[in-house]
Amino acid sequence: VAPALTLEKSTAVIDVTADTVFSYTVTVRNVGNGLADALRLVDTLPANLAFVSGATLLNGAPFADPVDGAWNLPPLAGQGSHELVFFVRVLSAEAGVTY
Repeated sequence: VAPALTLEKSTAVIDVTADTVFSYTVTVRNVGNGLADALRLVDTLPANLAFVSGATLLNGAPFADPVDGAWNLPPLAGQGSHELVFFVRVLSAEAGVTY
């Protein structure tokens, strides 16, 4: 019996301009049967994006801001999932560039 993790990151935003705020959703699934603990999720943003402080949710509830782009997640039971939603602000944007 062992944990097995999958990760999916998505956003509904396609086009952005400077100062746009939008969200990312990261879903962590434990598709195994064992408990996954000591989970650390790291997301390094491009230089033109910044985390929005105080706007992170874990499974719909307020959650701590990342520290150096990382969150320590609570244990995840087998066949369970966590949904992390965080917001970013666009510091600068260039037409035709994918971020």
